[in-house]
Amino acid sequence: MHGCTQPVTIPNDTLPLGTFLGVVVDQFDMHLVGHAQIKTVSTGEITIATERGRFRLAGLQPGPDTIDVRYIGYQRAWVPIVVPQRGGATILVPLQPLGVQISY
Repeated sequence: MHGCTQPVTIPNDTLPLGTFLGVVVDQFDMHLVGHAQIKTVSTGEITIATERGRFRLAGLQPGPDTIDVRYIGYQRAWVPIVVPQRGGATILVPLQPLGVQISY
């Protein structure tokens, strides 16, 4: 089984300061999760991902923050982010389907 269980963030100096471009995916099969809600905790601003799971956050202040990502049928994810001092970043956000238990 391929998948992604943790968010992956890559700094991107070509983006405007305080900008995050992201994609929400199913953590197990990497299918795109369209129309997920993404909330920036520090500002309370909410955006909705496109049908292809893509979203954009802009105007974030440099430093640590958290995004709250949710969609029906998936476990809510509180994702810590660090907004770079220069440019922005791209992020891959995996969501865990409800009803799936991971045991270690």
